[in-house]
Amino acid sequence: MGAEPEVPEHRVRCLKDTPNPARAGQAKLRSALKGHTRTLEEDRDLLGFSHEADAGARRLLRWLTSGSVEVRRLEDAFLHGKAFIVSSHDEGVIAGSSNFTYAGLPRNLELNLGHYGPTTVRQVREWFDELWERATDFDLAALYEARFEPHLPYVVYLRMLHERYGDELAQEATDTGVGQSISRPSRRMDCGAPGGSWPSDGECSSPTRSASARPSSLGS
Repeated sequence: MGAEPEVPEHRVRCLKDTPNPARAGQAKLRSALKGHTRTLEEDRDLLGFSHEADAGARRLLRWLTSGSVEVRRLEDAFLHGKAFIVSSHDEGVIAGSSNFTYAGLPRNLELNLGHYGPTTVRQVREWFDELWERATDFDLAALYEARFEPHLPYVVYLRMLHERYGDELAQEATDTGVGQSISRPSRRMDCGAPGGSWPSDGECSSPTRSASARPSSLGS
């Protein structure tokens, strides 16, 4: 009490430490693209495993791989505008705040305006075509194909253990300072023969899987 506040020290920064605006912008863009991909993967994983969700995902995948649709992603700028261009006998455009999602269309409070004037429709189409040419092909089908990749029972078992006991293991590691991990198993599963394993070619060989965990944490 009564002491004078310390004067903050001003450190002279070398010019070489000055951030490059172009590099900083590129790094920010790369981070945003990774975040976008993670969001798509999370949306895919949250579909659930009901018959209805599975059928819907397969129907989407068939549509994406039908050759009648192209998907591109604008990767050199942040795009927030939404427009739905309808090509029919009376061409029109709907522009507004809604994303093309279930929440964005029937649930949220959004505002969208429909335009049928030829001049307005042409301007929106030109705007879209310009961005389309700048955009990069994006394999959305591959992202959903990953949902249907087969997984070995051993991998499913490890994931089940992680989902059930992962938080407890992480808390124990924090409390004790002792870490635990589950190594990635090889793509093999047990054969009928004791001590054997079954690779993808169907021939048994010696086991190559390995995993480590704290038995006391797994419970009964």
